[in-house]
Amino acid sequence: MRWRIQPRLGKVAMTQKQEIHGRPAEQPGQARRSILNLEFGESRAFEVDVRQRVNAYFQQGPGRSQTGSWPMYVKTAIIMACFATSYVLLVFVATRVWQALPLAILLGLSVAGIGFNIAHDGGHKAYAKAPWANKLAAMTMDLIGVSSYVWFWKHAIIHHRYVNITGYDTDCDIGILGRLSPHSKRFPFHRCSIFISGRSTGW
Repeated sequence: MRWRIQPRLGKVAMTQKQEIHGRPAEQPGQARRSILNLEFGESRAFEVDVRQRVNAYFQQGPGRSQTGSWPMYVKTAIIMACFATSYVLLVFVATRVWQALPLAILLGLSVAGIGFNIAHDGGHKAYAKAPWANKLAAMTMDLIGVSSYVWFWKHAIIHHRYVNITGYDTDCDIGILGRLSPHSKRFPFHRCSIFISGRSTGW
């Protein structure tokens, strides 16, 4: 299966000083182009520098592993325990608002913890050295109602290949809910986004 979207033509706006060239406009009747046809500049200095800094960080001291460690697994156990406990109590035990409200908050925090910690690291194959463990960790995304397959393509492949490139990075496009790029359409209520999402997206 090939993931295809219709990219914007011409030069694409970026947050980094790296030039990207769009290919000539398609003729009528031609198939839509894959985002993988996006052409980057020849300079890889930024990428090389980032990789060197990341590798240096993991080499600076003991206990720094690129594939998870025991604190991560302890955190996983705590998050999953909170998730299971709050869910069971909320569904089968809580009968009053004062009982349900704290459980709902804990369940929401647990879901966020699963998505941003366990599933994210598993999807990037960084949760453990064993492939099966990474797969299992990534599948916790399905447990909270998100497709791990779609997430892999949308985040691990598209987002991390075209980080913050308007028109290509799908994580930058959240519709009218927020404005994550200065090149997205602006609405007056985006000035109040800091009160909704906790950060300003009004530009």
